[in-house]
Order: sequence, then structure tokens, then C-alpha cells
Amino acid sequence: MEELKMKKILSLIAIILVSTVVSCSSRDNKVVKTNSTKETKAAVNTTNTDFEGVVLSTADASRYTYIKYKTPEGKTLWAAVLKTKINKGDKIKLIAAQPMMNFESKSLKKHFDLIYFAEGIEVNGKVIGENTKKMEMKMPEDGIHSGKNPHISQDIAKIDTSKIKKLKGGVTVKEILENAEKFKGKTVKFRGVVVKFLPNIMKKNWIHLKDASTDKDITATTNETFKVGETVAIEGKVITDKDFGFGYYYKVLIEDAKRIK
Repeated sequence: MEELKMKKILSLIAIILVSTVVSCSSRDNKVVKTNSTKETKAAVNTTNTDFEGVVLSTADASRYTYIKYKTPEGKTLWAAVLKTKINKGDKIKLIAAQPMMNFESKSLKKHFDLIYFAEGIEVNGKVIGENTKKMEMKMPEDGIHSGKNPHISQDIAKIDTSKIKKLKGGVTVKEILENAEKFKGKTVKFRGVVVKFLPNIMKKNWIHLKDASTDKDITATTNETFKVGETVAIEGKVITDKDFGFGYYYKVLIEDAKRIK
């Protein structure tokens, strides 16, 4: 049972970052909604140094390894990865990690207020184990009941984009998606509503934006913080065929997005 839960969690982590690929296809996006403002704030406050540290102890359960570690800032945290040989004292860095709050491990008989589920791990400077393999990317059959992921967006279908007007001197989301090669390498500006905000993934914040021009959304990386549901004007460089590895491929991506007035 716990192995099934872990598979669902790791699958969901993969889905979050590849959702742009799905949105650019003919299939509809599938999203899970959350209403927890408290959890979202906690996620935003997560620092990149939370994803690295020195191993204090480990515990294997089913196909997974749970890792207790101390960060450079002195915080003691937990992470979980596919089963990997890790020793006390090893220096680790989590790859594509997502926080999960209030997770209950039945096999370990342990409750975690906060635990990071990572798709990969670097140990003593080397990426190791089966975690480096591409994840199987499919939507879980049902929700995750053992914890709450603070990063999942609002239900996109409930966000009204009909009044999002094209930015003066700018472009629309549809124009970018349909003319990606034309805009490749160029800086564009557009207006959209934030339908998803994912902080501190691979040392970047990620936002998904929509406007009235199309049902599809577009993904952008940024160093700024955004709130789901707010309408913003941004500018950034159009990148195509971006492959981050670990199965994260983007047909179209806006890099280094910044707010503009």
C-alpha cells in the first residue's frame, strides 16, 4: 500500500514540471486544487539550501530510502528517494525535490510534518542509482491522501481569463505557442493570469500563465514570487526544445521572466 502511495507521489512530482508539454498538445490539462494559504506560504519560504546537506541516518522501506540530513543552515530535514545506497556522513543534493506536508509512513510507523520527495539525488558530487532514470509520467488514479502538496495550482477551469486583454506592444500566449520558432531567442512581453506557481525547483521558481487567447497555458522560469490567481504583465526570453534532463522537456518556455508595469 505504501509503495503505491510513493509511486503516486513521485508520478505527481514529474507531472508538475512536464505539464507544459501536456498543455501544448490536444489533451486537456488535469490539475488538483488546494485551498491552503498556510501551506502555500510555507512552500514559498523553502530555501534552496533545504535541498542539500550531510546525512545523519537512513531507513529503507519497500523500494524507497528515507534520509535524515542536516542542511548547511543547521536544519534537520527528511527526504525520500528511490532505494539507493547512502551512508551516514555522505553529502547529498536533492534533484527535482517537492515538499510534502503531514505525510504518514505506515511501514516506518513514522509521521513527517515535512518531507521532500526527490526524483533524483547527488551523493558526494555524483548522481547515483536508478533515480537517474526517466520517471514514468502518468496521472495518479486518485488523490494522495497521506499528505498535502502545497504547490498544486487552483483548478484552471475556474480561473476566468476572458477579461485578460492583450498587453499594448506585446503578444498573446497563443501567438507565442503557435509561432515559437519566430520568437525563439527573442524577448517577448505579455499579460496573463497565474494559474500555477512552483517555487525552488532546480534553483528556479516556475509559473504557468494563461490569457483569453487560448485554453493552453505557458510556463516561465523566474526569480520572482507570484500569487496564483493574480493578473500580471511579464517579459522574458522565448526558449524552444528545452531539455533539463530527468525527463523534463519543454517545447516552449519563457526564461528569466520579470514583472513589468
